[in-house]
Amino acid sequence: MKQNEQVEITSKLKVCLSEESFPSAVNYVLEMFARDAEKVLNTRPIYTTEAEADIVVRWAAADDECPDWEEAYCYRFKKLNEQRQLHIIAHDELGLVYGLLSFTEKYFGIDPFWYWADLPIQQQEAILINIEDYNSRKPKVKYRGWFVNDEVSLIGWTEQYPHRRKSGIRFLKLC
Repeated sequence: MKQNEQVEITSKLKVCLSEESFPSAVNYVLEMFARDAEKVLNTRPIYTTEAEADIVVRWAAADDECPDWEEAYCYRFKKLNEQRQLHIIAHDELGLVYGLLSFTEKYFGIDPFWYWADLPIQQQEAILINIEDYNSRKPKVKYRGWFVNDEVSLIGWTEQYPHRRKSGIRFLKLC
């Protein structure tokens, strides 16, 4: 690999899925990935099982040297007919979920809380990705997630929220 070599992701994004059907959690995140790609590149990616694609989503093989703990994922760059491809790889379902969501955050610039925080999403003509293999790090906390009752913590963050007084949560206003 030459230094500063990059893969360009454009509105003609083609994603190869190694299987006709992934587990439901992965399929759900693939739909989120398509939504995010459309918001950034102004068009949905084409999902295919054909090998010629910009991104390949697949299960790990021994020669990938992908981390082997639960939820681990890696990015590997492979060459197919002179075209560089980014492979999003994992050993398990959650690994693929985290790998895809991490991609949208890191390369598409999609904040995980964009909807709740009403954050704008910047459209781009193309995204350049440096060709550097990546291994996810081991999580510092075994169980992590968002629980239904956590939404109470979000109440009262803005003046427009209609139930601000009913929440029982008081926030200081700095002038």
